[in-house]
Amino acid sequence: MPSDRGSLRVAFSQTEVYMLHDLVARVDRIGNDAILVPQGLTMRDFYMLTMVSENSGCTHHYLCDCLGLSPASVSLRVKDLSGKGLLEQKVNSRNRKECFLRLSPKGVRVVRKLNRELSEAFERLLAVLGENRKEFRESLGLLVQRLRNPPGSS
Repeated sequence: MPSDRGSLRVAFSQTEVYMLHDLVARVDRIGNDAILVPQGLTMRDFYMLTMVSENSGCTHHYLCDCLGLSPASVSLRVKDLSGKGLLEQKVNSRNRKECFLRLSPKGVRVVRKLNRELSEAFERLLAVLGENRKEFRESLGLLVQRLRNPPGSS
């Protein structure tokens, strides 16, 4: 009996879900290999630094929620990024188990540099969309909004 596995795989690889996943993986790889690795960072590090940059004074718990990471994973990354001089932690005087995070001056410089380099790289990548770029951005915005607020959630 012939196997349908090959035809299912081909069909799935043509779906929007697969293409979005593939797009994100490839974009992450471009940014990671060309820009972040030479700095000794990963894309996950960059996302974390960006979240702290945009939400100075946030907590480990906030990063867990935003990035979908476990508390242990966030703690390890924060410890590593603090050791590299990119993050500063301040213990909450009311709750010694909680720390507030912010970028160090070095972290601010590094995030600005990485934002500029990644933006330039991704700008070149997105240029292929030409006139369709605005529509693409709006469609992505709708998808992200739906994922953040699925129907039936309050």
